[in-house]
Parts: sequence; structure tokens; C-alpha cells
Amino acid sequence: MTPRELADVSRMSVSELSELLVAKMWEEHTRTISENSPSQSSHERVRKVLQLHDEHVLYLESIRQCVAGIGAQTRRFSNKQSLLLRMPEEIILNIVAFYVCAVDCVSEVKSVPYPIPYYSFQRLVKLLSITHICFELRQMCNCSAHLWTKLDLSWPPALIETFAERAQNASLSLRLPILFESAHTVPGFFRRMLEFLPHFLNQKMHRLRELRLVFSDWQGGGAFNYQKIWNAIKDLPAPILEVFELSTSSIFQEFRPDHFFGNQAPLLRSIELESCWNQNVNLRAFASLVSLRLELTDPQLILSQLRTLPTTLSHCPGLEVLRLYGSQDDTDLVTDPVAPAIQPMVELEHCISLTMGDFTSDAIVFFLSAVSFPALRHISVQGAASTTFPFPRLHSTIPSSLKSQCSSASRLKFDLYHGKVGAEMRVPKSSVYVAEHGLRSRSSEAQLNMVNRLLTAPSHILQARPRYLSFSGDDWETLPEDVYTKETWMEVLSSYPSVQRISLSGKIKLASFLAVLNSREMCCPELMGMKVAVANRVGDDDWHAIETLLHHRPNLREVIVDESEQSQSDSE
Repeated sequence: MTPRELADVSRMSVSELSELLVAKMWEEHTRTISENSPSQSSHERVRKVLQLHDEHVLYLESIRQCVAGIGAQTRRFSNKQSLLLRMPEEIILNIVAFYVCAVDCVSEVKSVPYPIPYYSFQRLVKLLSITHICFELRQMCNCSAHLWTKLDLSWPPALIETFAERAQNASLSLRLPILFESAHTVPGFFRRMLEFLPHFLNQKMHRLRELRLVFSDWQGGGAFNYQKIWNAIKDLPAPILEVFELSTSSIFQEFRPDHFFGNQAPLLRSIELESCWNQNVNLRAFASLVSLRLELTDPQLILSQLRTLPTTLSHCPGLEVLRLYGSQDDTDLVTDPVAPAIQPMVELEHCISLTMGDFTSDAIVFFLSAVSFPALRHISVQGAASTTFPFPRLHSTIPSSLKSQCSSASRLKFDLYHGKVGAEMRVPKSSVYVAEHGLRSRSSEAQLNMVNRLLTAPSHILQARPRYLSFSGDDWETLPEDVYTKETWMEVLSSYPSVQRISLSGKIKLASFLAVLNSREMCCPELMGMKVAVANRVGDDDWHAIETLLHHRPNLREVIVDESEQSQSDSE
């Protein structure tokens, strides 16, 4: 080749170079034919040409394969030079795992044309998409077992098997959320699930680290034979299972398992049961249990289940987190009063967090008197108002380990929804939330008396002396003025003389509140700042009251009025 030809070749791409090579080879073959003796017969020359043509095709195919291999190697080399793939493999896999697990909360309400919850469908699409970006990333992800350990049992069976295979010998986390908006795809889906899941769970039970079975209430759900799935696993040992959730609904009231996994789950740390709690279950077999969540939704059984629960909890000495929920719709149906226990029946010395919601206040008082919590650091209780006992009931039952800390709480926040009063107090490493609802069914006079007592209970019963006081009202419904009167606000603000900052939000009428702060009694004498972000429009009289407040209180440095909440309310 001439120097000029060599220069041209150096600037060619791989594909152009391969074409040039093929052309040169064809030229050499042609020259070979032309150099044959003229005495050769035409038959021999034709045979020679055909032979050379076959050789040319073979050469061309081998060149193409070579070029394809060179192209793939070139792309892989180029990919490896990217900033992403030049990072350590552990960091890349952490980025992938974070991307796959991150769910867009706004888009969770979307639906997909498959019997799969959207958040699960989104995670599936993300993981399968990222493995098709390049060969290196695909190999890296496929060899990383922990990326494939979380399986959704509503996926197609072949996909579940693929994930389980790629997870290698790693422990698995299985979820079965059945949530459908359309019923036309359900029957076929049921049939496939019942054919595949019992056998799959039977094979993989020894690998399960987390198992969540959610049988929710949906159209046509009563036809689903969930019992067949449960029968396949209820007696199987679960040697490495740590988390178990079983959730049913009102259509499955008869489904109340009396044991789990043949009582052979030595590492089980967390149990969550919704609408399927059986008070005959023996938790003694689960020595590692530290978290228990129960939803008792049958109004006919709630009281009997609560009465036997302390005995059941005596078999869980290591319990640290306890969450109990009733049914808010059924609290009015449970009218029989529950007397407090004379003395504690059991002590949970390691329990640091307790949540109770949607029971009657009587039931919560009974439970807190029957179970002792000497190490409790976080408590949240919400009860329905009782007509058989005076208000407030729940504040006086706060365990002494927390009650003594309420006096040092610097912040006190009230949730004021029509018919509910909730109080939240936070201290370092501890928190207390107490709420009572069901006030709307009472007369205005009874509501007024109850609201006064509930708003002052943190001060009178828990000895709270906060420096920051917050009142958060409903964004949709204005608090009744015949309940939240000037006298009510006077009694409330007089109970917290150490307050330095006050915050108001939601639909709260300002007139009576500002009138109290401008009164001669000088409530909250140390007040230094105030923020108003109420949804109601601040009228001229309110602005005049705010100016008067700033004039008569020299310690009051600022009153911030956030009008964004008002404009948003107007637009709605």
C-alpha cells in the first residue's frame, strides 16, 4: 500500500476497514482466476469460479463474525471508561438497589393493565430495564444475589422462578398483595396462583426471610381459595424467617389460624396480623419475637381478645414494639364498660414503644392497667370517648416512666379536628401522643366541657410546661365557635404560662383567640413570637387585633401571617 492509502486506512472505522478487506480479498481471488492458463476449458474455469465464490462466502462470514466480536469488545471497552462503571462494584450495586426500591409516592395511585399493584410493577420495570443498559451492568446485576431477593407473588410464575434462581442461595422476601380495581382479570389470575404458589412456597420455605400475605377486600375476592395457600405452609418449619405478615379482611372473618409454621420459626422477630388474630395462638414458641402488630377488627371479639391479650404477652418477654388497633367504625358498637385491672397481670420490661388506636378509652385504660411498661419511651394512644367515665381518662394512665418526663417537654402540639382532640409532647428520645375522639355525638355543652378538659390535661395531669404551643385544626371544616369560645381559649392559654411561641394552622377562627391574648389577664406573659397560617381569611378586625397585640406586648417580637394557606383555601 502507498503511504496515502495507509493514511486513509488509519482513519477508517471498523466496519469500513472490514469492507476494504473483503474488497481486497475479492480482488485477489479475481486475479487468481485471470492468471489461469488459457488452455483450461470453460467448464474448469466455471468450476474454479464457483469454488472461489464459496470460499469467498466463508471468508466473508468469518470476517463479519470477527468484526462483530471486535465491535462488542470495543463497546465494552468504551462502557468501562464511563464514570459509572469505573466506580467500585459495591457502590454501583448500592446505586442500583436504591434506584429500584425508590417509589414515586405521587404515582402510587396509578393503575396498570395487569393484576399487579403499581408500586410492584414499577419496581419490576426498573430492575428489568437497568439490566439491559449494557453487558457489564447486566452481568454485575445478575451476579448480585441481593437485588433479586424481593419477590412479589402476584408476578407471572416464570418471572418469580427467574428471580429466585438469580437470588442463588440468598434468603428471600415474599409479598402477596392482592389489590385489584377491575375484576375481569381476577379469575384467571386466581387459577394460576393456586396452581403455582403452594408448590413454590413448599419448595422455598427454608429460604424465606420475610413473608407477607395480604388478602385484601376486593370485588370477587370471596371466591379466592386463600386457605389452600395457607394450608401449604402453616405446618412447614421456617428456620430463617424473621418477618411475617398475614392480613385478611371482613370477608375472611372465619380465617383465624391457631398456629404458625408448626411453631418452628426460631428467628421470627416480627409478626403482623390483621383481622385474623386467634387468642389461642401460643407465642411462646417464638423466643426471638421483638415486634407484634395486631388489628382486632371484629367488634364482637375485641373485648374478649383484649382481656386475654395480657396472658398471651406474658409469653413474649423480649417484646420491644407493640402496636394494637381496633376498628374506628365499630367503637360506637362496643358500649359495655371495661373496668381497669386491679393490678398489672404482666410486665414487659423490654418494651420501648406502644401504639393503640381505635379502641374505646375504657379498653385502653384496662390494657394499660393490666400490662406494665417500665422501660417505655414512646406511646401513642387514640381512644373513643366514653360516656361512663369522666374526661380525661387516657392522660392519667400514661406509664410513670413517661409521665415524669412530660414536665420537661419543650413542645406541645394539639390536633383539633371536629370531634377529636389530640396532644403530642416530645422530649429527647421519648414521645407521648394522646387523643380522644367521638365528641361530635355529644351536645354542645358536653363538647365544651370535654374540650376544655382535654386541652388542659397535659398541664393539669402530666405537668407539661412547654415553651412552644401549636394548634392544628382541620383543613376542611372550621372548628365550632360554640365549643372553641373565648372562655375556652382563656382557660387553655392560662394553663400554659411558660409559652414563648404559638402557632395556629387550619380552619380556626382568630377573633376569640386574639381577644384572649389582648385581654387584661395577660395570658402567656412570656410570649415572644406567633405564627398564623389559618385557612380562613384574616379579616380587618383580626389585623387590628394583631396590631393591638404587638403594641400592648413589648416582649412580642413578631407575628407572622402566612397567607399562602388562605389563598389556597380560596382557590379550592
